[in-house]
Amino acid sequence: MKEKDIRPKKLFERYLYLSNLDIKKYFNNTKEKINCIACGKKGKFSFKKKNFSYCECSNCRTLFVNPRPKRQAFLDYYTKSPSVKFLANSFYKKTKESRRKAIWKPKAKMIFEILKKNRAKNWSCIDIGGGNGIFAKEILKLTKSDVIVIEPSPFLANECRKNKLNVIQKFLEFVKKKDLPSNKKIFTCFELVEHLHDPSKFIKNVRKLMNKGDLLALTHFLVLVLIF
Repeated sequence: MKEKDIRPKKLFERYLYLSNLDIKKYFNNTKEKINCIACGKKGKFSFKKKNFSYCECSNCRTLFVNPRPKRQAFLDYYTKSPSVKFLANSFYKKTKESRRKAIWKPKAKMIFEILKKNRAKNWSCIDIGGGNGIFAKEILKLTKSDVIVIEPSPFLANECRKNKLNVIQKFLEFVKKKDLPSNKKIFTCFELVEHLHDPSKFIKNVRKLMNKGDLLALTHFLVLVLIF
C-alpha cells in the first residue's frame, strides 16, 4: 500500500486546508489545562504546532495537547465541520475502493479470525466510529452476525444508511445498553483513540456497555489490543 493510494495529493491538500480553517473556528477559543491523559501526572512543554501546545508526560512520556480544547468543541467539530463533511462526501468516496482493499478488508479478516478462535456464534459486531461503513460491509461478507455502526457524524452516518447498514448516530457516551442487542458482542474501534477528547473516559464508557464474555478489539497506530 502506498500513501498516494489512500490519500491522493489534491484531495488530501483540500482536506488539510479545510482542517486548518476548522481549527480556528472550533478549537482556538475554548481550552483547559490538563494533566497527562494516560496516567494523570504533569507534563512538560515539548513543542507547538498549529497553535496547539504539546506536553510530554514526566512519568510515562505520553505526548498530549495541553491546554486541551473543551469537550463541546469536539462535539461541534465532528457533527458540523466542513472538513468532516468533506471526508464523508468527497475524500472517502473517491478513495473508497483502495481503502477497502488495503485497510478494511484485512481488518475484517482479522476480526473474523478472532471470532473463529473464540468459537463465536450469534455474536454482534459493534463498530465504534465506523465512518462510512466500509469495515461493516466487509465483516458482513464473512459472518452472518449483526453489525451495528456507532457514528456521531451526520454526514458519515448518512453514508451508512445509504449502504443499508444499521447505524446509531450518537457519540459513544450517549449510547445506552438498551440501544444494543443483548447477545454477546465484539466491540471494534480502529485508529480512533488518538483523536478523542478523553481516552480514559472513552474506555470506561465502552466497559459500561460490555457484558461478561464480550470482547473489545481496538487499534492505535496499527497496534491491536484485545480486552476480554
